[in-house]
Amino acid sequence: MRILFLLIPFILSASPFHSEEQAKTISSSVIKIFTTSVKPNYYQPWQMRTQKFSTGSGVIIDKGYILTAAHVVSNGVYVEVKKSTDPKKFIAHVKWISHDADLALLKVEDQNFFQGTKALKFGEIPHRQDGVAVYGYPQGGNEISITQGIISRIEQTLYVHSDFDLLSLQIDAAINPGNSGGPVFDAQGNIV
Repeated sequence: MRILFLLIPFILSASPFHSEEQAKTISSSVIKIFTTSVKPNYYQPWQMRTQKFSTGSGVIIDKGYILTAAHVVSNGVYVEVKKSTDPKKFIAHVKWISHDADLALLKVEDQNFFQGTKALKFGEIPHRQDGVAVYGYPQGGNEISITQGIISRIEQTLYVHSDFDLLSLQIDAAINPGNSGGPVFDAQGNIV
């Protein structure tokens, strides 16, 4: 019985997926996206529908460019981005959007936004059972959230945004509304 009580602290203490330095570098380059969108009214084209406000996540992949999901900025009339280390919001513009693959590239003209960030690199497609970490800004808080899990399934899946059957990796890490567009990383800190 005494041995069981001694082992509990070791069982309950999970080791972090990324080192403190890796997590700091990654966190500085994962951003929160604020989108004001207006869907067109196809039945009454002279009128627009009501404005909708939403948030999502993205990642800096090159100085000046942010990768996110298309559904995060779809029909966006005003898009702003914010880093975890700075309360100031910066204006971003949608430069490229693929509704088929649910991906979008945003451009931030003000280079001050990129101070203290690093453009993150892409890695190889992981294998089933490989460990991953999800960084993003789920609703309900303003701080970056980091969850970890494994790749549990790799298959083709119907993408809800486009109705196309494309490659999909299922993970068991907790993700919630607001995490959309946010990156998943391998153990080396590469976007997967």
